Amino acid sequence: MKSIEKLKQEVGVLHFDDSKKIKFIIEELNRIEKSKKINEDNLRVLSNCLVELGTLKESFYWRLVKILKQNHMID
Repeated sequence: MKSIEKLKQEVGVLHFDDSKKIKFIIEELNRIEKSKKINEDNLRVLSNCLVELGTLKESFYWRLVKILKQNHMID
């Protein structure tokens, strides 16, 4: 079983895929902001960003639940 310190470190660390998703969302939002247009393409991009954020949030929830199910207290 992992130590509490190791678990706390793992909870606070983003995986490579998470960082990649966050960078992608930021790039897409910056692109929309620079275009300053309201159009169908930008609406699709925003929808995709919302989906990516949703999957990222779900991933965080499940990781946190997994840690909590191991009966460790986290801050």
